[in-house]
Amino acid sequence: MTAFFKFCLLIVTVTPFCLTTSSCVVKQTTTRDGAVVDEKYIIKRPVKKFIQNAEFE
Repeated sequence: MTAFFKFCLLIVTVTPFCLTTSSCVVKQTTTRDGAVVDEKYIIKRPVKKFIQNAEFE
């Protein structure tokens, strides 16, 4: 196997894994009358959401 072929194989194997598992941790706070009522951390996956909602023609 050549180095180029190994590199291409690595990219093809790793890219789907990275795209589906990439995520962001976001702090979400809920306020009522200026006071914080609820505070929690949410994991968002924008790349996975984009892939699921994409329409292909």
